[in-house]
Amino acid sequence: MQEKSLYSLGLGIGKLLKFVFGLLIIINVLSFNRTGAFDYKSFCIQVIFCALFFLAGIGIIKDQLSIAKNYLNNIIILFVCLNLISFIASPYKIASGIKLFDVFIYAGVYFIFLSAFSSIADINRFINVLVFSLFLTSAHGVLQHFKFDFLRISNQAVFSAFINPNFFAGFLAISLPFAWGKLFMAKKNLKELFYSFACLVIILTLILTGSKGGILTGILGTSFFLALSICAFLQTRIVKHPYRQRFLIVTLILTIVLVIALGGIFLWCVHGKDVLASLKERHLIGQVVLKMIKDSPLKGRGIGTFALFAPLYKEGLFHHEQFIRHAWNEFLELWAELGILGMIAFITILTLASLSTLKLIFRNNQDRDERIIGISGLSSLWAGIVLNLGEVNLRIVYLGIYFWLSLAILAKIRELNLKNPIFQIRLSPFGKGVGFVTVIALFLFSLKYAFTPLIMYKAYENRPLSSTGEEDFDQALEHFEKAIQDDPQSISAYNNLGNVYLYLGDIDKAIEYYRKAIDMNSRYVSAHYNLGYVYYLQGRILEAYKQFELCLKLNPKDIDSFFMLKRRILY
Repeated sequence: MQEKSLYSLGLGIGKLLKFVFGLLIIINVLSFNRTGAFDYKSFCIQVIFCALFFLAGIGIIKDQLSIAKNYLNNIIILFVCLNLISFIASPYKIASGIKLFDVFIYAGVYFIFLSAFSSIADINRFINVLVFSLFLTSAHGVLQHFKFDFLRISNQAVFSAFINPNFFAGFLAISLPFAWGKLFMAKKNLKELFYSFACLVIILTLILTGSKGGILTGILGTSFFLALSICAFLQTRIVKHPYRQRFLIVTLILTIVLVIALGGIFLWCVHGKDVLASLKERHLIGQVVLKMIKDSPLKGRGIGTFALFAPLYKEGLFHHEQFIRHAWNEFLELWAELGILGMIAFITILTLASLSTLKLIFRNNQDRDERIIGISGLSSLWAGIVLNLGEVNLRIVYLGIYFWLSLAILAKIRELNLKNPIFQIRLSPFGKGVGFVTVIALFLFSLKYAFTPLIMYKAYENRPLSSTGEEDFDQALEHFEKAIQDDPQSISAYNNLGNVYLYLGDIDKAIEYYRKAIDMNSRYVSAHYNLGYVYYLQGRILEAYKQFELCLKLNPKDIDSFFMLKRRILY
């Protein structure tokens, strides 16, 4: 009786996990940023992720957490450990901590998917949710183009709920193969009609975004899907041919190469000048990245620290004030931050997933729906890889999860086909207690991590604007200089005098007075912030980061420094 009740509880938790996971997709694609200050999409993901942590804690107590052996599990755990080691070794914990938390979300999404979904029917229903969400945001994007924005987001660009047209295009391009898959799997006229209409709306929206990289990736993702589908169809027709595998591989490779070439030619013909300018800038950034890699090829500079170290290597390539946030190539940025081992681990994950799925797709007597889901997931994965050769969508948490979801879908299909045994947690009472306390601690930490930015940004939006109190700068100079003569220890006068010189454009004088204020009181947050802001304007990003980091150490509620770190430097 007790075992039966525990089994029922386990089924209930499993259903709840699937519901929450589907809810994550819906909320993520429909949430948006009204103010431009806070990323509500990441907030939604983090809060739901906290709920999943809490459910995991319940699962440990009730012995209901289980996960099957999978060919990707160990290498993904290794990749997470390399990120953790890089965080521990990093001298810049805020920058590294933000990125590490994102990596935990990606890995968590992957493992939660493996645990929550136990059949092809589950995966199929989940893809239904994804495609439906894709259709809703695309329809919103089309309406936005025609100046009918029912969510009242005032912007002429087509970006739906994704803040940025390029981000939105990345989401569409990576997810489009799943829409094609649902169309191919539809067996009823009504479903075929809906998915045909959905694919047309998605393609139209992708074009309207105007994102060159997104459009090219959408073409490639569709081409990957069609090439794999054609090869799979041919494989069923030439089973007895002795050279069928070689023929299919050559056909697939030639098709992909041809499509990439045609896509590149099309993009060049339509946006030749823009593409050339973009390539030139990325070439220069690539030189900066290679310098950074050459300086620390084995261990990297530290997870999430690329933007801080890039200014040290851009001399002679960019203006001093030019701010380089990303390498515009996920693999090079991984190498620069995590070192060669981190990049190899990531490439190994992608390679294993690709090879294993290809075997599944071309296996004799493979179930049709499983084959199509495998083709969709692999096309999505490859589209994401191509996109991130010239973009950094994986650095945006609410886009990165879809890339990792593709990995999870591919891993789960392979696991179900191989009928891998389920590993269920069986802990002693002491182990259950320790496990539960650990998971709940992670839950509380994650919850704080999710709500802190919301509180800080709301405070930032509602803060009173700082001012010297003087509109006439000459009069302000006289006022603060006299204040210093009357009281040479007036720290605020030195700080405000620095502000006046900053407004007048005399950067050197501003820095001089900010430093004088700091020399008089090293814990004076306002002067540290102002000095950091001047460094930021000068392109001295690492020095600016150190000042803002110090401000938060002195005052964890310093909203201005928090905003500069999260939005201006590290975002």
